[in-house]
Amino acid sequence: MAEDPKKAEAPNDIEVKKSKEGKLILVVAILAILVIILTPAITLFVLKSYNPVEKQAETVTKEEGDKPTFEEVKLPALKCNISGTKGTRFLMFQVTIKVTPSPTERTASMAYLFTAKKLDDTSTNVNLLSQTNAKLLEIMSNLTLDELDAPNARGRTAGVITKALNELKNKQAPKIEGNVQDAYFEDFFIQ
Repeated sequence: MAEDPKKAEAPNDIEVKKSKEGKLILVVAILAILVIILTPAITLFVLKSYNPVEKQAETVTKEEGDKPTFEEVKLPALKCNISGTKGTRFLMFQVTIKVTPSPTERTASMAYLFTAKKLDDTSTNVNLLSQTNAKLLEIMSNLTLDELDAPNARGRTAGVITKALNELKNKQAPKIEGNVQDAYFEDFFIQ
């Protein structure tokens, strides 16, 4: 008697199905491992690109005739808790300061003190950006909600910031000529 062709092929079909299932399980396992590994890496990359604290300050020079009148330094945006709110309210702000322009091209500019850029190797590389951010956070986080909402609060606070940054500059970099002329808020958001 001849064997039934369906019965003869049945063991081969089972082996083919098992090998296909094994390959499918292997592919799914590899994809799961890739997702587990790549998700934190991609998340860290995205978060680093959006972190405002790591951004450098920007400078702009305003000129009147032949001589520049001041340089603007846009400091990084910062957030802090508002005093007296027990952490339920916060302030998000960004300060721009006007600094004295460099007297000559060979001397260090005041703007370089408040940016993350490094000067050339021949000059003193004093950088006040991190200390400036700390001073701004200290000043702003000590203000209460009433003080922040008061009329002309931003103007008074800008004056305090100007004075504090000049004191910081005179203490840390007394050899560099110039001062902070003014400060103003680019962003000021109370939540």
